[in-house]
Amino acid sequence: MTGNVKQFAISGPGQINTDAGVEKDTKVKEGMSFNVRIEMFNVFNHANFTNVNGNANSGAQFGTATNTAAGRIGQLSGKFIF
Repeated sequence: MTGNVKQFAISGPGQINTDAGVEKDTKVKEGMSFNVRIEMFNVFNHANFTNVNGNANSGAQFGTATNTAAGRIGQLSGKFIF
């Protein structure tokens, strides 16, 4: 049996995400260069909670956000161009 609650009536918490990247090109010789790139995701390490538990049969867990998305992630890359 279906109820009369509208779709998406229970929404999850908002997401705050700030990403940044820095890149540097260094010439080695004429026609050759080296590229270094650093990228950070979720720079300020804000806790982004996943969607709330919308299962009405879950008891005390109903309507609570119990997990978080990935925290701060960084990556470094290098490239030699010739």
